[in-house]
Amino acid sequence: MRRLLAAASTAALLVPFAASSQAAYASTSSPTQTKESRHATPNHHKPNHHKLHGQMPVTGYFRGHDVRYLDLGPVALAKNTNGSFVSDVDPLWHVTNGPVRQRNIIDNVPGLNSPDDYTPLWQVVLVTWAPGRTPHLLKSAKDVAHEVAEGDVSLKSTNTVVNCPVLGYRQPVTRGFIRHQSVKYLDLGAIALETKADGSFVSDVDPLWHVTNGTGRQRNIIDNVPGLNSPNDYTPLWQVNLVTWRSGAVPRTLRGAGDVMKAMRHGLVTITRTTTVVNCPVL
Repeated sequence: MRRLLAAASTAALLVPFAASSQAAYASTSSPTQTKESRHATPNHHKPNHHKLHGQMPVTGYFRGHDVRYLDLGPVALAKNTNGSFVSDVDPLWHVTNGPVRQRNIIDNVPGLNSPDDYTPLWQVVLVTWAPGRTPHLLKSAKDVAHEVAEGDVSLKSTNTVVNCPVLGYRQPVTRGFIRHQSVKYLDLGAIALETKADGSFVSDVDPLWHVTNGTGRQRNIIDNVPGLNSPNDYTPLWQVNLVTWRSGAVPRTLRGAGDVMKAMRHGLVTITRTTTVVNCPVL
């Protein structure tokens, strides 16, 4: 995970989202994360949904086309002193009173721009049709802007940010280990999460073990995937733990959390918990 290595010293921060915005978002369709390549049609980028650990992709709109994404729910992001979010976010337009077929709308996807400025974190903007207007389908940011100019809809920016990774679009997939099996995930980089007074994170996180000096076959290790536990406690946010083989120890490939704990008990490795949290949704 190259991004993980680059971010291993990054401190994590967070800011709670507005409860009213969460309620408005939760009461309607899920947010859309979708990205279109300039030189390809949407059908060329459809992912295989049978290998998503039971996760059901959500369909949204991007520049008039359908796009699919994972709805992983709200996240609390830190803010700068000027009120902006520390992590990069893009707008997601959610129509509060549109027609039945209305879906959420985004205007960025992986690889669209150069350099790539795609982010899976979306700040929810509520779009509401004015009284007396006849709602019709809005399928792009351009459609929304046109209706705003006509006075047909109003916009309300919220503090709610949702984690909705777009699927497909030739995004690189990273392989890791879970309980001696291979697992695939998207490496979407570090994310800043707010901490409580006791230093714990406001958002749920799970540990990810990264071996700093392992074998050539070593991969990152996790111990949770969607649907593994009941009730489901999966989170795509992983707190990085650095695992280092001690001097004189002969590294071997660790393929599960049990392997890591056993090596630690035998004094073969050290484990350093960092404040870095990475956004790596399992596929």
